[in-house]
Amino acid sequence: TNRMDAIMAAIPITRIRELIAQGIILLLDISHWQGKWDSLKAKAEGIKGVYIKVGDPDMFGWADTTYPYYREKAVLALMDYGGYWFFRPEHNGITQAKKFIELMGLGYTLRPVVDVEKNVRGVSRSIFRLRLKNFLQYVEKDTGNRCIIYTRASFWDPQLGNEAWMSDYEFMVANYTENPVPILPICVGSEAIWQRYADGDMLGAALGFESYSIDVDLVWPATKYSEVKL
Repeated sequence: TNRMDAIMAAIPITRIRELIAQGIILLLDISHWQGKWDSLKAKAEGIKGVYIKVGDPDMFGWADTTYPYYREKAVLALMDYGGYWFFRPEHNGITQAKKFIELMGLGYTLRPVVDVEKNVRGVSRSIFRLRLKNFLQYVEKDTGNRCIIYTRASFWDPQLGNEAWMSDYEFMVANYTENPVPILPICVGSEAIWQRYADGDMLGAALGFESYSIDVDLVWPATKYSEVKL
């Protein structure tokens, strides 16, 4: 996913090993920013799976053209993988959903994710909610898989707030901290997938990437993985 908080301090690979030793399942978020990837290196470090950027209406043809490459690398390493879509509320939700499904293809083993973190055109709350809800409902109806929503509390709460339908969804929450628990959006209960490390973590090379950093997601608690994996 795209950076949403300040650049964080470097994280040693030993910290990743400690988390895995504690029984925490770790996933990675990947996009064209990561460059080449030796997926066997990530697998050897105990990474369970990856989320790969499928597209974004701000990209040419709405597609992240590195998605097939990373998908192939994940399959090579026998890792779970899923796709994520960068949602733009200025565009029709169903149109975005159709493109997401088309580009993602079949064979993914993790539930699809919609990345909700930008509103550059200042779309109203009511329209934002409607278009996102339409996107979510269309993806679930077409694929049979309910999306996970990626966001952070400091964006979601002022932009989208809380409506009854939101509690039907699992969330992946970005909060880059060593605190024991993340800050959750107002509509989220006590559990979420937690994107804990991102830009500046310097974990890229240790996990096989050309990029210096990589987004790391904690499945928190680990039992939640059964709700993520298809």
